[in-house]
Amino acid sequence: MELSAGKVVVGVLLILPVFIGGTCINKHYSVQEDFKIFDENQIADFDYAQFGKSKTIDCCAHNISRILWYFWNKQYPEWRLFPWEPYCSICDNRPKLEDNNQTLVLMETGNGDAGIYRCIAMSENSIIAEHNTTLEVFSCTERETPLYIAPQDKYASIGDTVTFSCAGDFGCTIDKFRQVGWYDENYDFINNSRYSTSNAEKYGETYVEVNLTITDTNESDFNQTFICIVSSTSDYQYFEVHILKKRTTVSITNTTTTKKMHLPAGVIVAIIASGILMVIGLLLLLFRPRVKLFILSRIPCGHLSDKGSKDYHALILHDDEFEDRKIAEVLKTRLEEDAYSVIMSSEVLGGQDIIRTLGEFCQNSGSLIIIYPTKACSTTFQREIGAQNYFEPSLITVIKQREIEKRVKALEDVGLRKITWPDGGDFSLFEETNFYSKLKLRMPRRSSQNIKCCTCCRSNKSTYNEHISEQSYSTKF
Repeated sequence: MELSAGKVVVGVLLILPVFIGGTCINKHYSVQEDFKIFDENQIADFDYAQFGKSKTIDCCAHNISRILWYFWNKQYPEWRLFPWEPYCSICDNRPKLEDNNQTLVLMETGNGDAGIYRCIAMSENSIIAEHNTTLEVFSCTERETPLYIAPQDKYASIGDTVTFSCAGDFGCTIDKFRQVGWYDENYDFINNSRYSTSNAEKYGETYVEVNLTITDTNESDFNQTFICIVSSTSDYQYFEVHILKKRTTVSITNTTTTKKMHLPAGVIVAIIASGILMVIGLLLLLFRPRVKLFILSRIPCGHLSDKGSKDYHALILHDDEFEDRKIAEVLKTRLEEDAYSVIMSSEVLGGQDIIRTLGEFCQNSGSLIIIYPTKACSTTFQREIGAQNYFEPSLITVIKQREIEKRVKALEDVGLRKITWPDGGDFSLFEETNFYSKLKLRMPRRSSQNIKCCTCCRSNKSTYNEHISEQSYSTKF
């Protein structure tokens, strides 16, 4: 039998019961036209599979008596009827059929499974309908938005050839809309005989790269803005690049006689000492929070004391808005990974007295972290700011987000220490280490280890605890 996509063939076959159950759901309605034998909502023309994982291909149909499966790929350029692999009674990774042959299951997808899968459905009136699904197999990462590989500005001289490279890694996605394109500064397609683009697809279509090449560079090219747009159905990003003029290097030859300079030993020592101090100063400037945390957490009588009888190192006070709660959860997770015990204000259980329970949280916590609210908050939250009265100012930290205009006025003029949360929560390793070092400097240390504090430190701490114990719920909120 010769097979072709979209072809309808008439044959005589034994009528079997209508299929039910499984992935393909029988909707029990009559089919008036042959091309509606297949459920268009449960079949795909194109699909993907990740290398080494299982994959199902559905051929959901109505009022059918039998389904046959065929497979074609470049390795064996001919249509093969299922089972196309030799029978093996002890193998559990061979393809198999389910749902009365409506679903094909690839148990462990490999590169040899990429190709075209054809299902042929026999209806009760002996009409044959065909459908093809093209499957691609990738060893790639699933991601919601593309990973952008941005082009960079280039330096050139008149007459040079310049090439810009722009790309996006779209990952494993069924979405076939993966576009990378170059445009002029008006977002029009580039139309110049000296400008040309070339496409390069890598890693099985997940990585799309488009290069813009400019030949015989002239003066007008230095004033142009070239724009690359990387887009998918879910997201897009654009990048602007320019051609910059190379600077002319002028070599000056000194024809005068060079005399050796003899410096006193003291001057040499002073220069070396100055260099060492500059290096130490630079390291302290870059790594000051973590150096300070390292020292203060280990010396006696440092302002960092253990949480003592408190149950938690810190209470995180935050608004119920999703973004604020998400930041609080990230902070809690990271601090708990570093052996700190943390509780959030959102952990007040339903039915509890919120004001009283938060007061108990404060009394059981060694420090307070406030997520600077991203919108005007409720009156209740503004009263909760009174929780700061439970803590010394040095143990209260406000996490402030960039570009947030609407602030809670209760936090504007209280003089609390604020540290900035990065845009989108995306840290570099350097920024992340410094951020959490600053935060921990305003919290009790996670363990006193064997450090003993001096008498005056213990005395001051005892006096402060007595002051705190005198506070009541009614005066805090």
